[in-house]
Amino acid sequence: MFLTETWLKSHSDPLISDFHAAVNGYAVHQQPRLQRRGGGVAILSRCHLKADNRKTHSFKSFECLEVSFRSQSVLLRTIVVYRPPESYKNKATKNDFLADFSSLLEIVLPLPGFLLIGGDFNLHFGHHESPMSRKFQDLLESRGLSQHVADPTHVKGQTLDLLITRASDQLIDDVLARSWSLIIISFISVLIYLVHRMLSQHVLMGISVSLTVRISGHGLNPRFLIFQWTPAQMTYAT
Repeated sequence: MFLTETWLKSHSDPLISDFHAAVNGYAVHQQPRLQRRGGGVAILSRCHLKADNRKTHSFKSFECLEVSFRSQSVLLRTIVVYRPPESYKNKATKNDFLADFSSLLEIVLPLPGFLLIGGDFNLHFGHHESPMSRKFQDLLESRGLSQHVADPTHVKGQTLDLLITRASDQLIDDVLARSWSLIIISFISVLIYLVHRMLSQHVLMGISVSLTVRISGHGLNPRFLIFQWTPAQMTYAT
């Protein structure tokens, strides 16, 4: 599960214990926003999944956390991203973001393993009248990447929350959008099921956006799990 805007203040924030209580059986990998309010990103994973590596990348225009998971010989590299809206406080421009995200891709794309990037990008993806959106789409396409969220993820009808993979990985089969009128910070739940030759276990991820996402692996007899999240608990049904 990917979470953005966690508002955690440190690596020992007392709220982390609340996370554990709400999602029993999951490990919390998080990067707080230090010294300022808000922000923060986290990845929750099943405790039995081996977290192979954890990296933080420092950029002016967005926060991110990278955690890799390994099952047998297969590596899944996950990155959660939160790009705050432009403000006088962060002083990060649209061009800063494009340059920073390009730098992140230069770091992670040559690395082995499947790649899943997701989070709150605060840009109107697919809005062709937006120069920023067009430039970002061009950047993804030039690097062989696909963005999978097509439906609005904001009450104003914009797609701000994205899921990005290598096009060649063919990792995502289906994305279902759902919104909650009472939840401003919403949620994506993602299930990636890779067939036996790739992964012997289910890998559960998610993102704090206004979507629910259902994902299967490579169309070969997938078993779907649909995850629903509330502030108090997470449940799933087959």
